[in-house]
Amino acid sequence: MTNSLKNISLGEFKIDHYLSTISNKSMFISIIHMTLQGCEREVAEVTNGTSDEIKKESIMRLSWALVHSKQPEDVQRGLAMLEDSLVNPGSPLQKREKLYLLAVGNFRSGDYSRSRHLLEQSLEIAPDWRQALTLKKTVEDKIA
Repeated sequence: MTNSLKNISLGEFKIDHYLSTISNKSMFISIIHMTLQGCEREVAEVTNGTSDEIKKESIMRLSWALVHSKQPEDVQRGLAMLEDSLVNPGSPLQKREKLYLLAVGNFRSGDYSRSRHLLEQSLEIAPDWRQALTLKKTVEDKIA
């Protein structure tokens, strides 16, 4: 199953839709754990001969898995990686994705105001992005 997850385009976050269709929470946690292990292995295997783009994609997949982990230390590690990557955010689409993942991690850590701020920044880039709009509503419900 991890091979099929690895092949899903992280850039478009299709994996979120796939995982959201899983009704069994323990299965979801197992998939996240397997994805996290696979991403960590992938980042470790990236060598000096690998292009910067491939390295960045591997780090983004690992960041995604970390901020979705049930372990608070993993979430914090993912947040740190994403914050570091915002120094050179890349294209507007890449920046939007990084801001969104930061919002997810902050939401999962209980920092709802920071999450909302990051979502607003993400929505400045893509105002109609349903995924960010949905999370923003959830964040605002938590704040209210």
